[in-house]
Amino acid sequence: MNAYEQLRSDILCGNLKPGERLLEEQLALRLQMSRTPIREAIRRLTSEGLLIHAQNRGVTVRTYLPDHVRDAYNLRAQVESYAAALAAGQACHAPESLMRLSEANKECEEMADRILHQKSDENVLAMVEANRKFHHQMATLSGNQYILEFLQTVMALPVTYNGFYWFSENELRESVQQHRMLFQAISNGDAEAARAIMASHIYHGRDGVLQHIADAPSSTS
Repeated sequence: MNAYEQLRSDILCGNLKPGERLLEEQLALRLQMSRTPIREAIRRLTSEGLLIHAQNRGVTVRTYLPDHVRDAYNLRAQVESYAAALAAGQACHAPESLMRLSEANKECEEMADRILHQKSDENVLAMVEANRKFHHQMATLSGNQYILEFLQTVMALPVTYNGFYWFSENELRESVQQHRMLFQAISNGDAEAARAIMASHIYHGRDGVLQHIADAPSSTS
């Protein structure tokens, strides 16, 4: 892994904790790299919202309060349900994009099966990436470039705030089933069904994450 990939992975899987300060020199020693790629990785991760410049503390891993998580998911529900409706309207005109969405959906199912077999950090991160690809491809199919740019920021939540790490078996299966239903609605060109399914999918994730935060308040400290 390069510096960006390693630091991003450490943040997403919780090896770097919310609020933890990052020092270029220490990171360079740990990763056995020069400070130049470390500095570039920090810049990229800051632009993605995973790191922030905190007053008198330098660069730290971003901490999300429950209200921040709620706001992010609520906004996603509005934007992505709109994107899903647009994608349904575009599906019959973009067979190649629809095929890529199908492939992304299958990858999500495969990664979910891996998690059900073994809930390791590696498998969870693979599921996070597969899920990102699915939502990214759906947004691509919508034809709205601004939605794509929006998702790159709002979906960059560490596993601490992402349901895949601690979903129950039933919750994970329900999430995968919602992806199937969403793909079917988009394939059928049913914009209203796609809109409703996507909103329900996002709210399902939101409620689970907020419940997890409430049950484990130390996860956001």
